[in-house]
Amino acid sequence: MSRSRSLYNRARVKVRVKLHGETKRGVPGLVGDYVEASVPAGITVTEALRHIGVDLSEVWLSAVNSHLVKGDHHLKDGDSIEIFAPVAGG
Repeated sequence: MSRSRSLYNRARVKVRVKLHGETKRGVPGLVGDYVEASVPAGITVTEALRHIGVDLSEVWLSAVNSHLVKGDHHLKDGDSIEIFAPVAGG
């Protein structure tokens, strides 16, 4: 069984994701800057973002419970995730 298929057979946890900038584009279920999602237990930040429909090419930084984390950080029930897009300007 593939990893992505096995993810959906696990118990689920609830997470709250705050999206900034271009990371919001096209994400279903977005209310303001937030989306709440039920995701498979043990899922990583990157997998959760893919699951909720975030364009990963727009992600610059990720934080969980106010701590910067890498995409391979595993999520727990009740985690608050904040996602930042790169800042551009001139």
